[in-house]
Amino acid sequence: DASLARASVLANAGRLPEAYAMAERAMREAGPSADGFCLLGTIRSAGGDRKAADAHYRKALYLDPAHRESLAHLALLLESGGRAEQARVLRTRLRRLEEGGGA
Repeated sequence: DASLARASVLANAGRLPEAYAMAERAMREAGPSADGFCLLGTIRSAGGDRKAADAHYRKALYLDPAHRESLAHLALLLESGGRAEQARVLRTRLRRLEEGGGA
């Protein structure tokens, strides 16, 4: 989606509040998506809001259990938060996907 792509560009430029608002607006207009929730999670993570980032990544994975980017980001977030076992489970899922298996 073009709006999510623009929101990603804003996020990469460090314009996090603006990027978050644009991504939210894009999902209101086009409907929820794993890519959209993953982007919201990435923006929240970059802004230091680990709890919101975790929630957004989980919503992305609810919509698409095989969403690789969300699996990777959530695993990193969990690991850095001291939740190594949960991160390991996600990394195992990601590895299976990359090897051509299921989530």
